Amino acid sequence: MDFVCAEDTRVGRQLLTLLGLPGPARGWVSLHAHNEAEASHAIVDRLLAGESAALISDAGTPAIADPGSRLVAEAHRQGIRVVPIPGPSALTALLSASGFQPQGSGTLRFLGFVPSRAKARDDWLAPLQSTDDVCVFFEAPHRMPETLEALAQVLGPDRSLAMGRELTKQFESILVGSVAEVSQRWAALQARDPGAAKGEFVLALGPSERRAPAEAIDGDGWLEAEHCRSGRAWVALVAEAMPPAAGAKLLAKALGCSRDAAYAALLKATR
Repeated sequence: MDFVCAEDTRVGRQLLTLLGLPGPARGWVSLHAHNEAEASHAIVDRLLAGESAALISDAGTPAIADPGSRLVAEAHRQGIRVVPIPGPSALTALLSASGFQPQGSGTLRFLGFVPSRAKARDDWLAPLQSTDDVCVFFEAPHRMPETLEALAQVLGPDRSLAMGRELTKQFESILVGSVAEVSQRWAALQARDPGAAKGEFVLALGPSERRAPAEAIDGDGWLEAEHCRSGRAWVALVAEAMPPAAGAKLLAKALGCSRDAAYAALLKATR
């Protein structure tokens, strides 16, 4: 290995020192979110000239919600061999400790980072109200309180949730339970240790127990189902009180359906 590409070269140097390893023979190259497009070309030029390089990130795995994907893609375009070295992964670590399994025809879904703005976050969560998938995503530490509150409001306080912090590191913590239980335990953990709000967070949602298909809300059978006998009344009430776009979120929460399905029902009611 001739040189090392690192998200933060200071962190990279510290890692090699802790492992008792020598530094790269031909130095370090900074590769982060703000310079990756430009730096990738210079790195590939060095590789084409015969040098070898390693790519590391501050935490987690390069190119998985971290810098590196542009460099890897450019290397492939130039016919350069890319060799992955398995290491700690917050996604697989949390999934293996969650006990969650997809249901029916469901699968595992990685959703990246939660949107930072409230409306975008709610819209992003709404399709997860009724899914057989296990969904995994990242969140920034300072947004965790708002995100936990949004999970409770949009998906319900009883939805299964696993929260991992600083996985595979010294201050690792894993909380598994309902959204309400995880929120309570995390608040208690913060009260004991103010530093608990810092670090790398990954969350996993278990499959929804709501089994109402979104397309069935227009049918009499779904609105008359045992778990939502008052569905027609809710549709009529919300349609009278507010426009479909504004009422879809409220109706979806009340009936346990997707926002798209609620919106379709409100449109039909106002025709």
